[in-house]
Amino acid sequence: MPRGEHNADGHSVIIIGAGWQGIAAARTYLQLKPNVKLTVIDSDSSLGGVWSVERSYPGLIADSPVGCYEFSDMCMDEDPELEMWSIVPGHKVGQYLRDFARRFHIDEHLRLNTRVLSAVSEKGIDGESRWSLEVQEKGKERETVQCDKLIVASGPSSDPKMPNLDTSRFLGPVFHSLYLGTRHAELTADHIKHVTVVGGNKSAAEVVNLCASAGKKVTWLIREGGAGPGMFIQAKSGSVHNAAIAFSRWAGLTVPCLLRTHGFWYWLLHSGLFWPGLWLVGKYWEWASHYMLKDLYDQSENARKIAPDMKHLFWSTSTPSFLQEDSRLFEKLNAGILIDVERTHISEVHTNSVTLDNGRHLHTDALIFATGWNLTFSKFFSPEKRIELDLPIPFDQQPPVLKAYWKELDSEADKWVHTTFPFLSNPPKTYENPPDNTPYHLYRQSVPTALATSNDRSLIFLGVLASPQIPTYAELSALWGIAYLERMHSPEVDKVLSDKLTMDKETARTNSFMKWRYRRAGIIEPNVGAEVQDLCDLLCAELGVEGRRKKMLGGWKASVNEWFEPYRSLDYRGIVGEFLEVYRKREEEKVKKEDKIKNA
Repeated sequence: MPRGEHNADGHSVIIIGAGWQGIAAARTYLQLKPNVKLTVIDSDSSLGGVWSVERSYPGLIADSPVGCYEFSDMCMDEDPELEMWSIVPGHKVGQYLRDFARRFHIDEHLRLNTRVLSAVSEKGIDGESRWSLEVQEKGKERETVQCDKLIVASGPSSDPKMPNLDTSRFLGPVFHSLYLGTRHAELTADHIKHVTVVGGNKSAAEVVNLCASAGKKVTWLIREGGAGPGMFIQAKSGSVHNAAIAFSRWAGLTVPCLLRTHGFWYWLLHSGLFWPGLWLVGKYWEWASHYMLKDLYDQSENARKIAPDMKHLFWSTSTPSFLQEDSRLFEKLNAGILIDVERTHISEVHTNSVTLDNGRHLHTDALIFATGWNLTFSKFFSPEKRIELDLPIPFDQQPPVLKAYWKELDSEADKWVHTTFPFLSNPPKTYENPPDNTPYHLYRQSVPTALATSNDRSLIFLGVLASPQIPTYAELSALWGIAYLERMHSPEVDKVLSDKLTMDKETARTNSFMKWRYRRAGIIEPNVGAEVQDLCDLLCAELGVEGRRKKMLGGWKASVNEWFEPYRSLDYRGIVGEFLEVYRKREEEKVKKEDKIKNA
């Protein structure tokens, strides 16, 4: 029987994607439903997503330190080479994920080197869809596999985005940074003297650093406009890693939060009813921006050219990354010997050179595009299915009725956000390219509401939300999502899941908040920052388990730790078992009530 098909021991589930989110979903499903027929499909030859073997390269570093980049069931510092709060090399992240998959038998369910080409569904008499996926394993013919439940966890970093340039005449290496893991040796070869890197994100910086460390001359091209370069911030404030600050509950008080619209701290800092509170929030972020950025971008012309367009941690639309203590990137930038930065783009590619938008003709031996990703989880769904599921589509393809429906909800949501969070109503002016597609309209960034309200719980999306606490959110969102698929939520949650308008209104508010808080970044990809702990609390509450994991230990010290100790995945260890106990008790009570009615 092909993997993924139905079997007598339980229904079949296919997970697309074997990164953090896909692995978390597989682990959770096997805990909740041990007899499930589970298949995890990934196009790479090893699991790990962006941390797979073929995508790892020298100099690749995780943004989060040891202790903050692990699942709750297995600590990363079990590796004797890794210490708490130290940096995590990319290959160590990949090794951790492979070890985790082996320990919990997830590797037995993997189908690698396999690309999903299409996904179609057919409704059954019970209202549930059964999914047919056309897949192709590398070197083999196409085939069809089927499942009762489909989890799309392929993530935003799987479809490389390339500029509209004809590179066919170029004689040297030319590729997207996605392929750096398998092709980095081409850039450090003796005959390569000059490398041109296009892009302003963390990946671009790592390519630049890799090539300069190998003694190559590098021209780093970052276009003018757009979101600008990414933002580097110091990894440590004194002896404390900034992740320890960012992941503490108190840090969430300094930002507006969609899920925190009442209580003393909201009134004091974000409601606008106490004007010194808004002033205090603004001053805090001015101080934090100055303290964490310091004079990082003021030491050379090169450094000034890669500075984010807005050097403000709250308002900047640039993606932040930690600058590790042993990084010599800025040392090389400031020296200006091997690295030259230009704020322009390529207009034409020749055999061994490029012409820039500013008219300059630049000789180069290699051309690398670290230009990000096409942020879509839906490339294997037909246009009609994307409309049905309310996934991102080009604006001109959105049906008029659907467009009018969301326009009304979005307008109401914008008014609510501006009234509830005055601080967000007047952001500083920045230049941003308008988005090309509609936003995601998924409830809890996971559930297509049209399916949920038609009693079809066959599909969820995981990993849509960009979160600083990737493993923690991966585990909690997987548990919440699978509870939805398996109809294990409480009647109160199920009531909301049957009401499309209620879900869509909340989704509109969520999208509006992200738009005004994170602007373009929050439109094209759902984002959460320091307020992530409130989101984790919400998921826990709807699952019926305790969200304040540190305080639940009891005592005054636990109460202090709840606010000032960084939250880690380890704090959620055992949460699946806790949820199963809540579910068991609820089902027992349900049976008792039914028996009582029968015997009455």
